[in-house]
Amino acid sequence: MPAAHPQSVEERTRAFYDNEGWVAGDDGVTGEDAYFRNTAPERAAYDEKCDRKARDLLSGFSGELLIAGPGDFPKSHALASEPFDAVHCVDISEQSLSICRRRLGDKGRYKCGSLLDLPAANESVDAALCAHVLFHIDKDDQARAVSELIRAVKPSGRVVFVYMNPNAPLMLIQRFLKFFGVHKMLKADKLYCFAHPPRWWETAAKGCAVTIHPYNIMSRNQTRALLPIPALRRRVFSWASKYEDRNPRMAARLWSYIAVEINKPA
Repeated sequence: MPAAHPQSVEERTRAFYDNEGWVAGDDGVTGEDAYFRNTAPERAAYDEKCDRKARDLLSGFSGELLIAGPGDFPKSHALASEPFDAVHCVDISEQSLSICRRRLGDKGRYKCGSLLDLPAANESVDAALCAHVLFHIDKDDQARAVSELIRAVKPSGRVVFVYMNPNAPLMLIQRFLKFFGVHKMLKADKLYCFAHPPRWWETAAKGCAVTIHPYNIMSRNQTRALLPIPALRRRVFSWASKYEDRNPRMAARLWSYIAVEINKPA
């Protein structure tokens, strides 16, 4: 019997979200919640601030919004969608699109497809959002996904990505632990993940204006691992919220997650 053909990164990602990531267990918790979203109440105010950032970066735009990889249409996506008349949801997971239909309704346009061959006409939407998705695409294909989203946006339009910052101190520690297999021992190795350094964006979005903003100081898993004491969590996230307002450029260098604003020329 011939050996089974190995799945591509995209096929493995689709299988995870269709069969586990967006499927709730008997306790009502999805795989995405269990592995990536376990959080602490002490960072709730900071998380709410992060949820508003995509909306703020798309401020001034209206018409049609494309969301690449909408997942289960979290609060951040709902807020970003409010000013738009129509929202195009493109995801490789049918489970995701089913959830988006329930949450967005008739305002949405739903297509199952790949970001590498985006089912959207050239210059057909006013803006696009892609949050926590691109780093789950094969590293050699990520620039193609960026180009596809820029292609779909009208002249003078904007694309916003929420992306990992591999140069952030906490991400360097995480990579060190991953090298020794700690992720597998903690069962936190569910998805392919690769993030290019911030300077990569100038090449990936060639011809467009790129601005990098701080998005989130640390992931929920990093919070649990590094800040086990509730009082410490409150202090850290209160400080982080104030620091990124006063020193956004430095915070963008230090935070684990960044928001990348790409403005397409007229």
